[in-house]
Amino acid sequence: METDKYSQRKIIEFISNHFNKNVAFVKFLTSYEDKVALVKDMSPLCSASMYILKIFLLKKKKEIFQERTSIVQSLEQKGFLCSSFLVGVNGNCIQEFDTGEEKHLCLLYTYLEGQEFENVADLNDPKTIFELGAFLGLLHKALEDVPHDALEPDPLDPWLLCNVHLLGNQEHLLNIMNVDLRLKLEKIINRAEKKLAALSGDLKKGVVHGDFHTLNIIVNEMMPSFLNRINCGHNKDKLSQGRPTHQGSVEFLLNCLREANTETCNLDVKKLLSRYGIIDFGEMIYTFQILEVGRIIADLMVTIVILNTKSNKQVREESNQATPDVKADTAEAQDLSEVRLGARELAGDGSCREVLNSSAQRNIGINFPNIMSVGGYILKGYHKTNGVSVQEMEVLKDSVMVSLAQYILLVGISTEDRAECFEYNVLCQKAAELLLIELSDVSPDTFYVAWADAALQC
Repeated sequence: METDKYSQRKIIEFISNHFNKNVAFVKFLTSYEDKVALVKDMSPLCSASMYILKIFLLKKKKEIFQERTSIVQSLEQKGFLCSSFLVGVNGNCIQEFDTGEEKHLCLLYTYLEGQEFENVADLNDPKTIFELGAFLGLLHKALEDVPHDALEPDPLDPWLLCNVHLLGNQEHLLNIMNVDLRLKLEKIINRAEKKLAALSGDLKKGVVHGDFHTLNIIVNEMMPSFLNRINCGHNKDKLSQGRPTHQGSVEFLLNCLREANTETCNLDVKKLLSRYGIIDFGEMIYTFQILEVGRIIADLMVTIVILNTKSNKQVREESNQATPDVKADTAEAQDLSEVRLGARELAGDGSCREVLNSSAQRNIGINFPNIMSVGGYILKGYHKTNGVSVQEMEVLKDSVMVSLAQYILLVGISTEDRAECFEYNVLCQKAAELLLIELSDVSPDTFYVAWADAALQC
């Protein structure tokens, strides 16, 4: 709802006074933390007439915004598709929006044309997910040498994976009424905290995007794959030969990634950078790069479960229209409880692919790459453009599981007063809970073998 202090009239006056732009209309967009508006310049001759005004409601040091805007500008110079910041009449990109009660820092930047990756990408296609991993690797590579003095992680932010110890706060865990789920969460958090502490000195650090989500990746062309790596008929016999147990699983995965990228993938970086853009750099920090890889794997798994649930619900509703005596479920959140990945069986000696593609799974309509494979597709792309070390691989499963734990423990807290986000948040929490319960007892070795399997098949 529009309020007086952020009214369309005030937005129009502000942009006119500070950026000398005549705004034709203002549309407020959903945002978790900030006030965000899409605005259009009145001049038809303007080369980029659509802009985003972001008013930062949380108090942060101006140096943080200065460093982040400088980094985005450097990414543009390196060939990445990013929004361009407009310079105000005072010569600065960063301005102050005065509500009459308080002042907030804000930025005006160009609207990046295209569609969100999540809304147009085919998540059934391993090559599409491979591209996303390759793009993230290129981004991390480009951010390795940028200034980051003001971008040290906030030690009190539980959303940062490097602050995993904060999730063990009893205030968060006591909200979980399911005792079994609470115990699983405690075990995941404790294991990740110990692993990160033991290996932190060996993990590569750099500036990361901080919110590398499929809704922040913009696709500016049609989705058919352009990468010249058509060989999907990799020798499947190799997948059952010399499979490691325990100590050799990480090295096995890395060898599979090297082999897969050598034999099947010729990457056209210029085309990749011309195809995908990236927005929303308001969460950039300096931290361990591999944690963002784990986060995108978790986010993709959550998204796929939600999309599958919606697809199942639609199929049932169409069926119920043909047979009115059959009752339909009324809530997508309830539908999620019906989806079972069968992932507990992965802890045994059976094939990951056989378990996740079982007849039971087909009966509930699973029609996307099996959920464990997502990590292999992402890893293959990321390893191609930025590489992954043994130590980074050792913490990857933990970062995936902690990301799922964050959905369960933090999503409701951070957006409890935003009614427009409620339904999506419930779906994310339910999907994350399902995934965490099913995957928590799967050994890291089984994850590594499943990812290797997927990388060789992609």
